[in-house]
Amino acid sequence: MKVRDFIDLITPGAQALPKVTGVPASFTVGEATVESEWGASQLARQGKNLFGVRADPP
Repeated sequence: MKVRDFIDLITPGAQALPKVTGVPASFTVGEATVESEWGASQLARQGKNLFGVRADPP
């Protein structure tokens, strides 16, 4: 996936978050790019996990 495509894909969701969390969309997009290697990491591709958060099921 190209960088611009990744940004275009995640921006709408990131723009909805500040109303709920107070976290700026620019921070959310930036963090997702770093943690997921622009959506290219294995965890991002296979686990749909853009932030590298791992947890055991309850």
